[in-house]
Amino acid sequence: MKEFFKNKKNVTIVIVAIIAIVGILLLLNYFINTHLSNLEKVKINEFTDNIGNYLDEIYDYDDEGKYINFAVEYLYNNSDDDTFEMDEVIDVINNYFDVDVSTDNVIDIGITDRMLSKGISYNSSDGTFKYSNSYTRLDIANMPIIKYEVKSIKKNSKNKFTIVFEKLIVKNPYDILNYYNDSNSKKEITDEIFSYLKGEAKISSIKKYVNKEHIKDMNGKVDDEIKINLIIKNDKLLVSSEK
Repeated sequence: MKEFFKNKKNVTIVIVAIIAIVGILLLLNYFINTHLSNLEKVKINEFTDNIGNYLDEIYDYDDEGKYINFAVEYLYNNSDDDTFEMDEVIDVINNYFDVDVSTDNVIDIGITDRMLSKGISYNSSDGTFKYSNSYTRLDIANMPIIKYEVKSIKKNSKNKFTIVFEKLIVKNPYDILNYYNDSNSKKEITDEIFSYLKGEAKISSIKKYVNKEHIKDMNGKVDDEIKINLIIKNDKLLVSSEK
């Protein structure tokens, strides 16, 4: 063995081999940690489907209460209630965002201009938020429909992902109804959209029928892109506060 290493050529071969093995191991480790599995893709799509209808509250409005607005909008559109306990609001925020929110934080923020415009109020006597949606049919007709749809998913490391969302916007919601009428869609679809336009259904009833594939047919457009980071923290998938 000593004789082997006395030969400079042999030493060079060994060093090159070690470097090659280390490089292969590093590449293999990188591939393992950045390869998006089918299960991860399914879970991320489930997560983004849950938040895509309400991300405009976070990224389209410069409002101190944006996380509260997101949570109330989420709760309102995913339940039959219009009044929500403080704990419910905080749970939604903590289940989707890596931010430190407490009851004191929420109370300190108070009712912002955006909350007032949306009809969100807070009852300090019982600690509940109420969403009083009192939009007229004219208000609804003039309210653009905004939805964020996933464009791409990239895994950066074992616990970090980057998601690119495209912002879909239809300025006139009646164009959505017209598209589905013209395409002879099922009556259940057009009835649900029309119910929203009459003020009898929630905005999620129309947003779910907006997609990139037909956005131009609805006289809409892909208006912008946003890039957000997701992390796995305490066994939960969360929108990272880091840029």
